[in-house]
Formats: sequence, structure tokens, C-alpha cells
Amino acid sequence: MVLEIYAHVIQLSDGYGLQIGSQQMGTVEFFQSRDLHGNGHTWAGVVESIIRLELPGFYDLLQISPEADDLLVTCKDRETLERLEEIVWRYVADEAMMARAIENGDPDWLD
Repeated sequence: MVLEIYAHVIQLSDGYGLQIGSQQMGTVEFFQSRDLHGNGHTWAGVVESIIRLELPGFYDLLQISPEADDLLVTCKDRETLERLEEIVWRYVADEAMMARAIENGDPDWLD
């Protein structure tokens, strides 16, 4: 199952941002089947887990800001966010990898 999401790097006034989210029913149902809402806080938990699993050396360079329906991850370095974006796409294409990210997610982030 490939989750339908949007994830793209944008330029901000003081750096760059990676926007991530989805309102697609299949993606929402995927999260709801795991007792998660699929909102910005859910994405924050998933992405924070992905960062710890895949890019631990970059953790302090990234700011995670959940919003109502999506997530904004900011950084001064565009290449770092592009690398994170590639990894996120890899996770959403593989249900087992997403399950791993959720299982390793910080409950304070996941919602």
C-alpha cells in the first residue's frame, strides 16, 4: 500500500521548509486503523521517528512544527530537507516501514 501524501520543500524567508500531510481517505484510514488521527501531530510523530532512525546526526538541525492537518519541518539547509523528503517518500511507499516509524514514534508527538 502506498500512502497518498504531499511532501515538498519550499523556500521560507529564513531558510527552507518541508511540508508533509495528506487528506486522502486511504491515508487517513491507514492512520485511524492504528488509533491515530493522521493530522499534523501524527505526521510530527512519524517524521520525528524517521529522523531518529535514518538521520540522527541531523536531528538538532531540524525544527518540527505540527499544524492542524500537516507538518512543517524547517532547516537552514535545503539539501538536508531534500534528503529527508526522499526518506519520507520511501517510508510512505512501504507499509512495514511506516509501521516501524509509528512503533518507534514518541507518544508525545503522535496523535
